[in-house]
Amino acid sequence: QLKNHLISLSEDLAKYKNMFEKNTILDKEKDEIKFKIQDVLRMINEIEISVRNKLVITKKYNSYLNS
Repeated sequence: QLKNHLISLSEDLAKYKNMFEKNTILDKEKDEIKFKIQDVLRMINEIEISVRNKLVITKKYNSYLNS
């Protein structure tokens, strides 16, 4: 599920970047796209933090099991 979510976010970023580079959008739309990109990056950051936290818990659990 996480992998699919990250792939979807990556596709969204690529789509926004492509639209931005082609200049096929108005300034208002550019602002909206910037906001969407920031939102996608925020979601990626939240996922990264979640994964890190799960890794810490897993390491602690493994350490407990191995002691």
